[in-house]
Amino acid sequence: MRSLKEISERAIVLFSVVEASDRENRIEIRDWLKSQNLWGAVSPNEKKLFGKAKVSEKQLINASWRVEALEAVVWALGHLPELSPSSDQCDYDAIEDIFGFFLKDSTNFFEESKLRSTAEIQSKLDNIYDQHWKVRDAKINNKETPNNLDAGVIREKHYALNWMTGYENQDWDNVSTDT
Repeated sequence: MRSLKEISERAIVLFSVVEASDRENRIEIRDWLKSQNLWGAVSPNEKKLFGKAKVSEKQLINASWRVEALEAVVWALGHLPELSPSSDQCDYDAIEDIFGFFLKDSTNFFEESKLRSTAEIQSKLDNIYDQHWKVRDAKINNKETPNNLDAGVIREKHYALNWMTGYENQDWDNVSTDT
């Protein structure tokens, strides 16, 4: 299991990535991450997002999808009571409320974050893994996706949960979501 500090840093970086997907001030966000001593937690792929004045539409879309991974991370840190159903995209307003300190001081976020038990996080991963398999199985066998599960939502949650639990000890840019 990754440490509380690593997971808390990842949450702030992911929120920054999502915000950068919808804003023109990626340089301001980058500078803020540096001022908060969080630049070292930014992955090489994420640094490309913050390092360019102009990025592709695909990069922005991919960055915006990270909100679903972010939801899993802030849930694991105890900031949300439950994950949204995997048939729906998360409630961004609820997540945004958690990061009211954004572009200000992040110290309180670290103090307020309390990592859920390994058993609880692993149980959530097992559930998401099962959902991911159902989605992939449906696609492979040209069947309808069960329970209106959203493959993109599930993949992002699976990605974040695998990273948090240290699956294959992969760094953020290279997490696999095997089923």
